[in-house]
Amino acid sequence: MGCSVAMSLAAHNYFKTGEEFPFPAIRLTDDNRRQKKGTQEDGQHVRSLLEGLVLCWQLSEFIITRSFREVESKYIDYLSILIGKEVVPTGPLIPDISSVSTGNSNEAELVMNWLNQRERQSVVFVSFGSECYMPYKEMEQLAHGLDISGACFIWVARFPKVDQDENEGDSKKLLHGLVEKVGPQRGLVVTSWAPQRKILVHPNLGAFLTHCG
Repeated sequence: MGCSVAMSLAAHNYFKTGEEFPFPAIRLTDDNRRQKKGTQEDGQHVRSLLEGLVLCWQLSEFIITRSFREVESKYIDYLSILIGKEVVPTGPLIPDISSVSTGNSNEAELVMNWLNQRERQSVVFVSFGSECYMPYKEMEQLAHGLDISGACFIWVARFPKVDQDENEGDSKKLLHGLVEKVGPQRGLVVTSWAPQRKILVHPNLGAFLTHCG
C-alpha cells in the first residue's frame, strides 16, 4: 500500500461506519462531505473498491506499506488493529532516477531546460497528480497565490480526458493569462506530461506543492 493514513481512514469508514475517525487531524469537513456526495452508482463503485481491498487484507499474512513509523506510527498501528494483521512499513521506496521512464522526451526537455535556467532552490513545483482535477474557483485562488508570491513556478495542471468540467476552457484561459502576467521567465504551465521525479531532484527546486498522495 502507498499510504497508511489514507488506508486507516478507509478501513475505519468500512469497519466503523458512522463513527468519528479517532485522529481529529484527519477529518472530513462540511465542504468535503458535500463534494463526496455523488450518484448511487458512484457510491456502489467506491463500496466495491473497498470490499476488494478488504478481501486482499483478509487473504494476506501481513501488509506492507510504503511509509515509516516516524511519520505515521499511530495510523499504522490503528490500521493493524482494524484489519487484524501486522502492518510492516518499508520506507518511501523512491525509485532510482535512472530507471524512471522519460515519457515524452520533447516535453521533458522543454521543462528541464527552463528549470536549468532558474536560480538554485528558487522554483515552486505545483502538481496535484494525474487524478486530481481542480475546480475553477480553486485554480483561480492558486493562480492568485502564485502570482503574489513572487516565486518562479512550474505548474502541472491536468484535466479529465472526458470533459467533466464545464469551466475547463476558462481554466485554460486562466493558466495562459497567469503566464502572460508573470512572464515566461517566472512561470511555466504544463497541461500534459512533466518529468516529475527529475524535477524533484533538481537543485533549482525550492518547494513542492502537491496533494500529498
